[in-house]
Amino acid sequence: MVTMIVGIGALQRQTLRARDVAVPLPRCTTCAPDDLLQDVLDKLRPSSGLPILVTDGPHVVGIITARDISRIVQRHGLRRPESQ
Repeated sequence: MVTMIVGIGALQRQTLRARDVAVPLPRCTTCAPDDLLQDVLDKLRPSSGLPILVTDGPHVVGIITARDISRIVQRHGLRRPESQ
């Protein structure tokens, strides 16, 4: 089973194994490298949320974090809308 680690406290890290705190891949939001970001954000569920795992077949090739999304929004939010 492919899993993603969720945050744990510093004291617990000395006794817990990764499998004890991992979230199964089917419960994570995933996307392909060529998916449009808007489509990926549209499929977020409260139970999966961020981060988003970018997968290419069975391989995780990247991760999109809340900070990544925030940077994109800030960068594009500061620009003036293009006139059409």
